[in-house]
Amino acid sequence: MHVYLAARHVALSDGLRTYVEKHLVGPIRRHTGLNIARIEVQLFIEGTQGGCHVLVGLKRHHDINVRELQDNLQAAIDVARDRVVHRLTETRDKILTQRRHPKKFS
Repeated sequence: MHVYLAARHVALSDGLRTYVEKHLVGPIRRHTGLNIARIEVQLFIEGTQGGCHVLVGLKRHHDINVRELQDNLQAAIDVARDRVVHRLTETRDKILTQRRHPKKFS
């Protein structure tokens, strides 16, 4: 799995990099049942708000794309993590359901 971290109009400090690794990339890596090919994270400032854009590339499935704006970067990262993990869980459940109950020929 490849992890790409970019910062737009934000200084990418070591503290911010470790925060992203611990709070965003770690939970995505620990998510079971899916083959994750890449994770792209972009941190940016839009006006007075901090933003986080996350793209998770799944092998043989649709990519998961989440963009979040909050008052500060840490809040945006946390909300983006929650949304990505929720979408990963939905995708995993959908795959398991289709595997157990395949669609009939129509």
